[in-house]
Amino acid sequence: MKQKIELGSRVADVITQVEGVVTGHAEYLTGCDQYLVQPEPKAEDRGRVRPPAEWYDENRLKCYGPVPSVLEAIAELSKERFLDDVGTERAGGADLPAPVK
Repeated sequence: MKQKIELGSRVADVITQVEGVVTGHAEYLTGCDQYLVQPEPKAEDRGRVRPPAEWYDENRLKCYGPVPSVLEAIAELSKERFLDDVGTERAGGADLPAPVK
């Protein structure tokens, strides 16, 4: 049975016990979907370089639910307005104008 894990969910790998937040999802034709998990730093490691995110097969992950603070931060960022290089206001951070040579 396939589970649907949302981006921003807190998960744990049932084999290695690595816990983290899902930051990516890859869907393959073969059906072996994978999720990119960013490990959460331990309390004693806060402020240091974070461990790298790793890909895990879907069937190895146990989902504990969404991480509200991450989802709220993403929603807040999407509301901000940015200025591009020529001073034109644009919403969000995507769809940049093509570079001029």
